[in-house]
Amino acid sequence: SARLSTQIAEYAAAIVASAVLSDVIEIYQQRHQGPLLARASELFAAITGGKFAKVAADFDEDKTVLVGVHNNGKREGVDALSSGRRDQLFLALRLAAIESHVANQGPIPVVVDDIVINFDDAAASATFKVLADLSTKTQVLFFTHHEHLIDRATAILGPAKFMAHTL
Repeated sequence: SARLSTQIAEYAAAIVASAVLSDVIEIYQQRHQGPLLARASELFAAITGGKFAKVAADFDEDKTVLVGVHNNGKREGVDALSSGRRDQLFLALRLAAIESHVANQGPIPVVVDDIVINFDDAAASATFKVLADLSTKTQVLFFTHHEHLIDRATAILGPAKFMAHTL
């Protein structure tokens, strides 16, 4: 009975130490993650409608890997995400890099082609808002052959926020 009590106490101490270590690692990452990853996190959260809180870098053996972090702290590696979520995460990273370039080097045209085709309606709508925000800093050209996406953009942004051309 005394031995069992000792083992329980050691187990409890290990659990607490593990939780504290996880918190310390999380705080370190938040303090030291670059502005690009921080902005990608904001964009990913916006595009996913808050289903994900951020993008983080984790360590897997000898390499750094990207993960999506849910609001509850659960981390999902890129390989565990659906193809649509992966596209959203990579879009958030690309847009963060473009915003950084525009801020440091000046405006450049941004050309995207059917980037929301694998997104659900909510994510497509959120992406149109993100692109509209980017268009206040640089020109954004969105190509699609899906008319319903033009209708969705009109419904979300209003016709004054973009100009549709059909070929």
